[in-house]
Amino acid sequence: MFLDLFAGHSAPLSCAAKTANIDHFSPFDIEFNATCDILNDDLFENLLKLAHSGLVGAVWSAPPCRFYSTLRKNDGGPPPLRSKEFIDGFPSLSTYQKRQVQESKEIHRRSDLICIAVFQQGGFAGKEQPLNSIAWKEPSSQQFVEQCSCYFVATPACKWGLDFFKYWAVAATSDHISNLAGHCSHRDHMDFRGKRLPDGSYISALTAEYPSAFASAIIDIISPWVSKSSLMNQDLSTWRSLLSRNPISKGPRITDGAGDISSANWTIPQSTDFFKSLRQVWIKRILATKLHTKVVDACQRHQSDPSISEDELLPFLNDIQHSFSSTSLHFTIPDHQPFRLQLLHSLYSSSPKTLIQRLPPYFKKAFLLELSHSLNL
Repeated sequence: MFLDLFAGHSAPLSCAAKTANIDHFSPFDIEFNATCDILNDDLFENLLKLAHSGLVGAVWSAPPCRFYSTLRKNDGGPPPLRSKEFIDGFPSLSTYQKRQVQESKEIHRRSDLICIAVFQQGGFAGKEQPLNSIAWKEPSSQQFVEQCSCYFVATPACKWGLDFFKYWAVAATSDHISNLAGHCSHRDHMDFRGKRLPDGSYISALTAEYPSAFASAIIDIISPWVSKSSLMNQDLSTWRSLLSRNPISKGPRITDGAGDISSANWTIPQSTDFFKSLRQVWIKRILATKLHTKVVDACQRHQSDPSISEDELLPFLNDIQHSFSSTSLHFTIPDHQPFRLQLLHSLYSSSPKTLIQRLPPYFKKAFLLELSHSLNL
């Protein structure tokens, strides 16, 4: 499902999600709903548990930036509270201003933790702030960008039909956000800095809300991560009722070291299980001989030598030879490699074509290139 954090008064992303018929929770924003205060510890804990549950396929967070804005000047309007050099506030701030700084910092920190949690469960996470916002200098923002290996793009308001000069910056966990990127070459946009509306509010506040075209483009990007089962505007307080009663069949998604996503669960295989018999034999042998405890112990002791001896490894190699008796296998280890790459190449070549075809093209190409280079093929 889609989680729309700091949705804005009219919640354009949630509206676009409804139009696209993707499952989503009710929009979260204190301006939209007075109970949506992320500084409330109980509510934040509920959101964080939701983020870790695996229910959230995509989260988009746009926390308030007004206390990080570089538009604040000492010109009679709201004074600046911080700078890049004083990210935690100027020393001269009043007690009230210090509280504003601390609360805005905590809002961003909690937002970033939720984004990281969703990504850790294999979901999409995106954060938006103005390009010149000091919020990007916050440690929590940098933690999100670095820990989740985020992509970063900037897009001008005029790309989406608005006639003022502003850039939105987006950090997200997928390179699909490159579709949002743009550049403004105009010189005659309206300058809204320091200008007010008839009611006394600043025009700059209106520029924070996304136009419908921008919101639709974002939803198009995140839609592959989100289900479509008519779960619209779900109450955030009752998310536990949406959890599957069979966690084995629908466990949380896991992002592996290569950035790919899977359930990391072979209890119910998602495709033909070509190596089922071999795997079952190996699991029984590993448990019977307690080889798994040897591996764990070696890791804890930072052991550099192989944790499994050649004698212990021999039955596994014999199993491979027996399972692929019609294939010429090479079990030697090249002098310049710590792995049996020739064996891996033989297994790859003899695997069923359907298994090979399921591999992504870029993976097959990179895999074969590496093998060819290492084995001088």
